Amino acid sequence: NNNNNNIFTNNTQKWAFVTTSIGDCRAFHYSIQSRKIQELTSSPRESLQSVQDPGGRLGAYVGAEGKPDLRNLQSCLQICEPDDYIVMVTDGVSDNFDPRMQGLSPCQIGLKMQKNWNNIASIEEHEAIDHFVNKCIRELIEKHEIISNEMQTSTSTSNISNLGLSNSTS
Repeated sequence: NNNNNNIFTNNTQKWAFVTTSIGDCRAFHYSIQSRKIQELTSSPRESLQSVQDPGGRLGAYVGAEGKPDLRNLQSCLQICEPDDYIVMVTDGVSDNFDPRMQGLSPCQIGLKMQKNWNNIASIEEHEAIDHFVNKCIRELIEKHEIISNEMQTSTSTSNISNLGLSNSTS
């Protein structure tokens, strides 16, 4: 079968991340090549009636039959390149990146002319918050990448030094 839409062509090695989420956990993909982050799951927070509502849950919950709550069931597939990052976080982690939880005002995250969160339209607010959360996750990944690279360089230098010492003593 010669399918022109096949993403796995020319014997190139491709990776895919597949996840299914229920509730309000989030998943992100960070591309090493483009240095961009993409949220793979959508946050259900704007549609929830309370912060204690996870947006979905497994196990007996809905109705007399005790069916699972699948309101926020999401599946995604993300094609990845080698060295890309996949970050999955619980709502407890992503909530702490929320600028409101950090005590930041709307104008501190780029919403001009807004002094408090009460005067902002819901869609604009959520887009700005999502952008801010993505920026925080991207910065953490990039700091991790720098530290990892420095540690690899340090280890390589140490190994070279050890080789040099052992060669000079023989």
